[in-house]
Amino acid sequence: MYLDQLKRNLTAHQIVGTFVIPSGEASKSFEMYSQAMTAMLEAKLDRSSVVIALGGGVVGDLAGFLASTYMRGISFVQMPTTLLAHDSSVGGKTGINHPLGKNLIGSFHQPDAVIYDLSLLDSLPKREWLSGFGEVLKHGYIGDQQLLDHVQSTGVTNITASVLRKSIAVKAKIVEADEREKGVRAHLNFGHTIAHALEQVSGYGALTHGEAVVNGMAFSLYLSKQLHPSLPIHVDDELHQLQKLGYSFLPLQTMDVAHDPIDVNR
Repeated sequence: MYLDQLKRNLTAHQIVGTFVIPSGEASKSFEMYSQAMTAMLEAKLDRSSVVIALGGGVVGDLAGFLASTYMRGISFVQMPTTLLAHDSSVGGKTGINHPLGKNLIGSFHQPDAVIYDLSLLDSLPKREWLSGFGEVLKHGYIGDQQLLDHVQSTGVTNITASVLRKSIAVKAKIVEADEREKGVRAHLNFGHTIAHALEQVSGYGALTHGEAVVNGMAFSLYLSKQLHPSLPIHVDDELHQLQKLGYSFLPLQTMDVAHDPIDVNR
């Protein structure tokens, strides 16, 4: 949707080539990696070239991995176009999936810049907003109680630039302290252990990443309470809040998946 406009702006100053991938998690594959790498080689990119990832989290993960492995690493820039990518574009994790698991092949390769134009989010359908909102909730749970309280009370339709800055700040602070996930960065995986399994067994793309993460967080809250009954966690209240926001904990085939655009007040 925005590629032609970006290309026109860039071609006034640089030689620009493009490679477009099909949407969805299935594109984070060996096959797509090979096709994209071939396109980069045929375009004769060199060590002074820059890869720009214009798209959602899948585009960012794949483009970042390509940049990290092309000529042993070249520059890349993240230009996220989804709410979900406010999380994945920050932190330097790049990679692709394997049939045996998600994100098992990859590298740490920090972008030189993350350019986040919120006007690009206007075209997102409701399901994509819910997907990205799952990561906002996660950041609230692990690092900012005020953020969590705010977004739970205002809902998905009131994601502002201020809210996104606070959400990104939680991740940035943790990444700065532990870039290579030797310790505290593991907190960013809250809900993701189960989420990755759900995405794999349901078939990549059947669940959005955010939907899977919210289900994973619900399971983690439940398990934590079972293992440590004294924890001040009211699991039923938390699940009720998540359902009020629009998330489902029903079997996949019974979910009412909404594809309509959502009106957002920024």
